[in-house]
Amino acid sequence: MENTITYFYDNLEIIGAAGKNIYVLPTDLLEKDGEEIEACLVFTMTKWVELQKAWITEKKDFCERYNHFCGWGDITSHYTRVGEIDVRIGDEIKVVPLLKPLDFLVDMEHG
Repeated sequence: MENTITYFYDNLEIIGAAGKNIYVLPTDLLEKDGEEIEACLVFTMTKWVELQKAWITEKKDFCERYNHFCGWGDITSHYTRVGEIDVRIGDEIKVVPLLKPLDFLVDMEHG
């Protein structure tokens, strides 16, 4: 079974950075079957910039295609689990899986 997650660009919170990594907490993270999970994403700085470029490219395409600022969407990534991490979610500290996205498929919607 492929490890696939879906998350929303607008709901990503950078919670930390260490070494060459950026740690991001998504507020809405879905597994392949659509089940919502709690996890932290870890990106290398290079992958983080790749995500930004992919998102901006799709956003630009939609804005130019529909001739106004528009579009929202989600990102689907294959991932590998690299461990666990303690993060604050709401008022609690939780131990959650640490997932490393491997690629980015941006699915922008006109709206």
